[in-house]
Amino acid sequence: MMNPKLMVSLKREMRLNMTRILVVISTLAHIYGNWAQKMNHSCNFNVQFVSMSVSRKWRVMIQAVRNIAPGEPVTVDYGAEYWDGTVFSCMCGSARCIYGNKKEDIYVVSLCWENNQYS
Repeated sequence: MMNPKLMVSLKREMRLNMTRILVVISTLAHIYGNWAQKMNHSCNFNVQFVSMSVSRKWRVMIQAVRNIAPGEPVTVDYGAEYWDGTVFSCMCGSARCIYGNKKEDIYVVSLCWENNQYS
């Protein structure tokens, strides 16, 4: 049973397609913010965002794109638009990293450090 203080509505819609079970989780985003902001990035991501109609309402959900090992963090690809709009680069450490190695990273971090903007 979920803690009622979390104010999270859990909706389950299970579909068995031989190997697949879909679990839908939604939050009250207008009150608590969007749950997607809690997702970490990896270039070797294991979930993707999908839009689906659930009970005649459109919902944004996550869908596994590969098997996720027990204890493995759930990660998503933030996409090129995110990385192109920032001076920082990806530091996910994946062998498949495609958004890393922006030369200005070192300068920006050291500049923020000097101005006490980086903790």
